[in-house]
Amino acid sequence: MGHALKTAIFKIVGEAGSYVNEDAVEKIIKYVLKQEKRQKHDLWGSIGTIKKSEKGITEGFHKIKRLYEKEDGLQLKHLVLSWGQTPDLPRKKMRKLIKRTLSFWGMEYQVVYAVHEDKMGDRYHMHIVLNSVSNTGKKIQITGKKLNRFKRKFNNIWNPYGYMLKMQNGSETIKGKSFECDS
Repeated sequence: MGHALKTAIFKIVGEAGSYVNEDAVEKIIKYVLKQEKRQKHDLWGSIGTIKKSEKGITEGFHKIKRLYEKEDGLQLKHLVLSWGQTPDLPRKKMRKLIKRTLSFWGMEYQVVYAVHEDKMGDRYHMHIVLNSVSNTGKKIQITGKKLNRFKRKFNNIWNPYGYMLKMQNGSETIKGKSFECDS
């Protein structure tokens, strides 16, 4: 009848009022790209930024904010996508699947991402940072409808490799929103 799909969880990090401080972009990008956190697999990158260094990505985020005069308020969205255990896939295949998955956000927003693996090997996850200002100058809003579209894209890409996201609760609000699949 088919194989059992493994758990994958998607979360929006932070509560209302998080990431509004002036240095939020610098601090979060610095943390996400921290060498010690991504050492083993070193899967990281950005979409929509010209320069591919920590400083260059940060400058790119601020440049969009200045361009549209939207430098106040929410500075970024911080997302985490967790596979639990390290997927049994070659690094090159992981990179390709991650980029396909993140193109969902990268069509509208600048994105920086990095895969982290905690000291316990079953904590394989990716931090995703989205600029709060889109490439067309709109402030970010992640709705339940948008999350459902992301879930469909993830499932289309990752199901053949044994992973699936399912909505944990039926609520259409993003407060506490996470997706989880059946074990």
